[in-house]
Order: sequence, then structure tokens, then C-alpha cells
Amino acid sequence: MVRISPEVRSVFRVLSHLLRVGALIGLPILWSLPAGYFDEGPIVCSWRETLGVECPGCGLTRGTQHFVHGEFALGLDYNPLSLITGGGLFLLFTWGLLSYTVMGIRIYFRRVAKMTPRPTSPALREKI
Repeated sequence: MVRISPEVRSVFRVLSHLLRVGALIGLPILWSLPAGYFDEGPIVCSWRETLGVECPGCGLTRGTQHFVHGEFALGLDYNPLSLITGGGLFLLFTWGLLSYTVMGIRIYFRRVAKMTPRPTSPALREKI
């Protein structure tokens, strides 16, 4: 069995939080922008400028933007990988929303439990 050191575990925990928070912030921002927001403008791909051919990531931002807005066919036309990035973004968003909601509920109930008065006499403690 592989043992993971506490340092590596803490790095994974930080990366997990960054991914969830990034999705929780990024998806609403992409959703608030118009679907064609990234369609116009300069293409800044060093691979394309140097070699003259599109890289595997060309069109990924535009395709993901259209995927987020429900324009799946147009998103797949820009880049087929936008299906994976758009789906992954939705999964991360849902995971972050659920995990932070559950975490907030746990913290709330811990605070309520700390504020609840406890009986001080041993006879009352046994009844509970």
C-alpha cells in the first residue's frame, strides 16, 4: 500500500480547493459573457504563429464558451476537446458547490452544538 506523506496530502488539498473555487468563480463569469465574446479578436497561439498550423488547444476557449451557453454543435466545431473541458467545468462547479455547502452545514451544526447548554449534574447527564 502506498503511503502519502502529510506534505503531499496538503498540496493536493490546496489544489482541490483552487480547482473548486476557480470553477465556482469561472463558470458564472463565462456564463455572464455573451456566447460570441471570444469569437472576434486576435489569435494568440505561439504554435500557430511559429509553425503555421493549429495546435490541439486552438479554439478551446471559444468552444468551451459556446458549450457553456448550450451551443454544443458550435463548440464541437471549434474544438472537440471543448466537450471535455466544458463537462469538466460543470463537474468541478457542482463538486465545489456541494462540498462547500456540506462543509458550511457541518460548521453551522458544530457551532450550534457548542452553544447548546449541557447539564452539569451527573444525574442529568445519565438521562441524556
